[in-house]
Amino acid sequence: MIKIERYLNKNNFEWDNFIDSSKNGVFFFKRNYMDYHSSRFIDHSLIFKDSDKIVAVLPSTENSNKLISHGGLTFGGIISDFKMTTPLMLNIFENLSKYSNDNNLESCIYKAIPHIYHTFPAEEDLYALYRIGARLIKREVTTSIKNTNRINYQTRRIRSIDKAKKLGVIIKEAEKELEWEEYWELLSSVLLTRHKVAPVHTFAEINYLRKLFPENIKLFFSICNNRINSGVVLFIHKNNSHTQYLCSNDEGQKNGCLDYVIDSVLHSNSMKTEFFDFGVSTDDDGKLLNEGLINQKEGFGGRSIIHDSYEIKFK
Repeated sequence: MIKIERYLNKNNFEWDNFIDSSKNGVFFFKRNYMDYHSSRFIDHSLIFKDSDKIVAVLPSTENSNKLISHGGLTFGGIISDFKMTTPLMLNIFENLSKYSNDNNLESCIYKAIPHIYHTFPAEEDLYALYRIGARLIKREVTTSIKNTNRINYQTRRIRSIDKAKKLGVIIKEAEKELEWEEYWELLSSVLLTRHKVAPVHTFAEINYLRKLFPENIKLFFSICNNRINSGVVLFIHKNNSHTQYLCSNDEGQKNGCLDYVIDSVLHSNSMKTEFFDFGVSTDDDGKLLNEGLINQKEGFGGRSIIHDSYEIKFK
């Protein structure tokens, strides 16, 4: 019989161990990552046990009697290990409904984990969502490259990369805190000037996280005229390297520097994940497609993967 427990700080060790042994867990489900911004969210993560052994966990937050999986993350569905079966997942969702009713939770926004983040088939939850009548409320398009079977670059991207090479642009991986700080100043300036927004992570936050997860959070940038002018932060998971905070100033755009950074990362010896994911190119819950943005990503041979979010009604 499935028993559901709400996560407590004392469960930190067993939670992280389960993420490490799961077939669809990623590093930002680790408690040190999720808890760094705990002041912004009410954590309501759940642990599912069968005969006192963890069979699944659900990273989630609570807001106005609603579960969100997870309020501070791009996605965060049920994480399971290799023992998960479809009947067991149906049982988990049945018990989740009972737990939610007992705890005055009216609904759940369930952000399913895209399959490119799985190390083994793990879509039992999608079938369970269908069975309980969950409603699809958001479909976003992300662009991914399969590193073992790449599509050729568009000519436009090749010309841009060649231009940067001829200008002697240098590509580096950040090794010093000062390099991270300089890049964050560039990023913040570009975002403010062009989009009137700030990075989701402050420099203090990203600096804290990259020190906690040095093998998972890396920065690659270009140098021209002795200064950083473009770059990309990579979140490196078991099966996927995901771009974050791509940025280029006017000089970098003119000289093809960001394209050169991306190309260098794609051909790096350290790039050993199966997928390289550029992230979403949609707005308004997927109803609007940013064609200019997705064209650049597809120019590197990326093709579409879907991020789905569902609403589960408990009452």
